[in-house]
Amino acid sequence: MLLVVIPSRTPTQTLRHSHTQTLKSKKNPRQIDHSIFLACFLPKLFCLFNPTVVKTDFPYTKLLIHGLIFDINQLLLPMNVCIRNTFISLWLLLGASSLSAQGVSFYFPHINDASPGSNKLMPLRVVNFDSVVALQLVIRWNPAVLKYVNIDQLNLPGLAGADFNANNALDSGYVRLQWEGPTTLPPGIAVPDSSTIFRFRFNVIGQDTSSSPVWITELLNFPITNLEVVKVQPDTSNVAYEVDDCTITHGFVAVGFTVSANEPQANELPVTLAPNPFLVSSQLSYFLEETSDVQLVISDVNGKIVHKEQFFQLQPGQHGMVIEKDRLGAPGIYALSLRAGRKIATRTLVVLE
Repeated sequence: MLLVVIPSRTPTQTLRHSHTQTLKSKKNPRQIDHSIFLACFLPKLFCLFNPTVVKTDFPYTKLLIHGLIFDINQLLLPMNVCIRNTFISLWLLLGASSLSAQGVSFYFPHINDASPGSNKLMPLRVVNFDSVVALQLVIRWNPAVLKYVNIDQLNLPGLAGADFNANNALDSGYVRLQWEGPTTLPPGIAVPDSSTIFRFRFNVIGQDTSSSPVWITELLNFPITNLEVVKVQPDTSNVAYEVDDCTITHGFVAVGFTVSANEPQANELPVTLAPNPFLVSSQLSYFLEETSDVQLVISDVNGKIVHKEQFFQLQPGQHGMVIEKDRLGAPGIYALSLRAGRKIATRTLVVLE
């Protein structure tokens, strides 16, 4: 046994002094301030998983995830590399389900070569429709091309014709839906993916070469009807998903011609519209691949055409025009349709006060 005697200091004093010096001289460079970690980590986590804040575009979500991984990696630096990587992988795997559990996907079909005078069915199908307790939205179309007949196949519990404000559908070109599911235990309604929740029947009154989108949208005029899906969470709280949280594929009816089989985007006319919303004017730009006649139609929320222009034999290349507020009238939401040959683009135009 080796006995070391240190004179002039008590053992307690020596140990305390030695421990302090050891901490100062051997401080782990990997240690971090946990308050700083939480200040960086928690806001990212809130933005990523809070459905009222999360952005659906991939680059934004990707940057958030990378930031979270970096913060966790810094926290776990003292760990063994294999253990640290395993922990991060499990966190991402378990968190993926929360990222995917977002809003509902709505989609209408695309109907080609519709004959004038024929009846066409437009079922609204959904994906990720689970734990839903309430739903409201607006369906719009061009009443000069499609005539409302009825709504059937009401496949949600408690959904009835009275939930659709269809009294003025013939003239207005839109229907409002407000539905609340029945009180059940557990609460919330779920339907299989690609199920039809209701179906519109239209009579085609437009002439050959006419067309009409069938929008899944919202209205800001009185009474205001925002697109909203309310889902119940495991803790029984409700979360509302709005239009930006949902995936929407509008319907389309082409009368007497074919745009693309079940995929209107394939023959969509490249269009940019900026600024939108706007106060004074907005610049509409589009590109033509071949010489085409071009028709611009702008309709209000009631389906009434407020502005129409036609250009003949425009040459291939980039074209543009200015849409001024004075041409449209009152502030509000308008539907813009631009057609060149067999290609078409539809946009929602918002005029501010």
